[in-house]
Amino acid sequence: MDFIYLDDLDRFHGGQMSEKERTMFNQRLQQDPELSRENDAFLLLQKGIVVDGEKALRNKLSAIRTKLDEEQFFETITPKQKIHIMKNNSWGWLAAAAVLLIVVAVMVFMPQKSGISPEEAFARFYKPESTVLPKILDEMESAGFADAEPANDTLTRALKAYEANEYQDALTNLNLYLLNYPEDQLANLYLGLTLMQMNEYGKAIGKLGTLATDEQFAHKNTARWYLALSLTQAKSGEAMKQAKGWFDMLKADPDSGYSKEAAGMLELLGM
Repeated sequence: MDFIYLDDLDRFHGGQMSEKERTMFNQRLQQDPELSRENDAFLLLQKGIVVDGEKALRNKLSAIRTKLDEEQFFETITPKQKIHIMKNNSWGWLAAAAVLLIVVAVMVFMPQKSGISPEEAFARFYKPESTVLPKILDEMESAGFADAEPANDTLTRALKAYEANEYQDALTNLNLYLLNYPEDQLANLYLGLTLMQMNEYGKAIGKLGTLATDEQFAHKNTARWYLALSLTQAKSGEAMKQAKGWFDMLKADPDSGYSKEAAGMLELLGM
């Protein structure tokens, strides 16, 4: 809890208030439920401090401050969360230290959530695939792939449409091509990517999922990255669990091509 009345409580229980101030403070205790709750908590903390001993508490605080420095806690903590340690008053210092112990337990030693929604995290990292595709098109054209059969020319047109952000044309040509070559992995990959661009995440997951699990597929890591992104938009706990698994895999593999991006998504999502 936040001790917004910590200074008053310290003065009251430390005998630093005048008689008039004590009378007024007692009246406030009777009338202000929040102050009364803080007073009860303060007394419990004070009792715990006596039992534990000032020296032991100072040692704990020293260890915690070391941890805070390592985590750069004081560079990121908000003003509302800051606790000012009053060194010139024994009870004030100890009470603040005890509150700091509680804050640290909650904010540092427990897993933290970034507060970023899956939609916001997705928006920060998603972009149409543009790393693999140019190489694929160069290889296809240099090999004369487009001139081999009309169906293959359809695939080339589909990939060029995707590259040009003409996703409806890409979708039409990919579906035409897959009528003749339903098992073509490259076509299925870019069909999944096109469906993502059109916000059809459920359908994209179906296409990319098979490719992501195929260790022989040359572009499996591309499938895994976009599959994981699609899963974050599925709005279910199980889908997020699966997304985390794929992000973890990509992060752990520096040669995946998506290690940094996966680490960034995990951090944003607090996974």
